[in-house]
Amino acid sequence: MSMNGGSNDVLAGEAGARSYAVQQAYCRAAKAAGFAHVITFTLLPSTHMTPAMDAERRALNALVLENDGGLFD
Repeated sequence: MSMNGGSNDVLAGEAGARSYAVQQAYCRAAKAAGFAHVITFTLLPSTHMTPAMDAERRALNALVLENDGGLFD
């Protein structure tokens, strides 16, 4: 399964760490449902984001790339 999550969260003012936690929960649920692999993507910059939103986007991307716990393939 592939997922590209977090852009709506960031645009709504959600913290990158919170969005990452949601992605982790979704990944765990997908694997529990039988998906062998879960691939996620980082978020691209957007002209719709304020500097604060872009900082949260970058924070989210850093967490995704760190892949703590090896949840994402």
